[in-house]
Amino acid sequence: MSAGVKVHPMRDIGSGAETTVTKWHWLAAGFNWKMAVWSAVLRGGMFFLTNLRAGHGAALRATLVEAVYALVSMGLLGAATERIKDLRPEWLTAVMVWAAMPVLTLVGEFEVHVWFGTPRMKTSMMASFVLSAIGSGFTWFAMRRGAFLVGEVGVREPTFMEDLRAVPILVWEFVSAGPRALMVR
Repeated sequence: MSAGVKVHPMRDIGSGAETTVTKWHWLAAGFNWKMAVWSAVLRGGMFFLTNLRAGHGAALRATLVEAVYALVSMGLLGAATERIKDLRPEWLTAVMVWAAMPVLTLVGEFEVHVWFGTPRMKTSMMASFVLSAIGSGFTWFAMRRGAFLVGEVGVREPTFMEDLRAVPILVWEFVSAGPRALMVR
């Protein structure tokens, strides 16, 4: 790949996925620390910006709350995305990644921020949903190309720095995938 990462073969959703879904222990074993760290930085920064009008103290508190929440939730969702990245049918995986995961994230995130008194909830939640939907799609796209993976036993995954170096190319490929697909038709 031009991004310097590998593409994994697809698996049929019926080939063992039912055992994966019913056994939640793989989430803890496959905690995706790369996605946890990456998301905590991005999401914390977004919460800082959306709450800055409420004052620096409130923005900093919202940032810290979001960073801690993202470390946990995005590490688990990153593990889930890594686990399902190659499942077929792709449309079902896409629904899970682009809609179900962002909604689950938003529900938990809303409760956490209400608990800690984040002041600009409406703006924060709207920005968070957009970031979650786009971020989940990008994560799936990047993981299918071998980036941000941590859990394949016996496989040398790229380092976090190699993943970060691949981000500009992955973003370009992600953004241009739709127009390129339309031009092929």
